[in-house]
Order: sequence, then C-alpha cells, then structure tokens
Amino acid sequence: MVTADEVRRASLRDLLGGPDLELVDVASGGEALVVIKGQYLDGIVIDSACQTSRPATGRGNSKEVGPEAPPTIIYSSECWPKTN
Repeated sequence: MVTADEVRRASLRDLLGGPDLELVDVASGGEALVVIKGQYLDGIVIDSACQTSRPATGRGNSKEVGPEAPPTIIYSSECWPKTN
C-alpha cells in the first residue's frame, strides 16, 4: 500500500486486511519501487492523495518494475465525477 497518511493507511488496512493477506506499507512511490524490485507482489494499492506514488504504478518505469507490473488499485476517499 502506497500512502503517506497514517490515518488513510489504517483505514486501508481495516478495509483490505485478512488472515491470509500480508500488507506491505510504504509512504512513497520510490519506496514502493524498492519493494517491487525486491519481492513478488500480488497487487498494489495506491492512495490517490499520495503525490509521490506515480513511480509505483510502473507506467513510464517498466524497465525498473519488470516486464509485468502487478495489478494496481488506485484508492480515493473522494467520489469520482459521474460520466454521461
């Protein structure tokens, strides 16, 4: 999970946590990139409010992340505008 906000991190842990799930917390995209390089991940959750999370998505950094970036969820506590 990529979020610099402790309150949002705790909220995400409550939402996603489970007995068979290991969650790895980082505060920035740079930290996430280090984790991605060092271990296999089933997925990534990025807080949309985290201004430094872009490198963790793998977009524009595919050589650093590897040939297959893990599935990514962008988390937001705000509503997205409706489309017509």
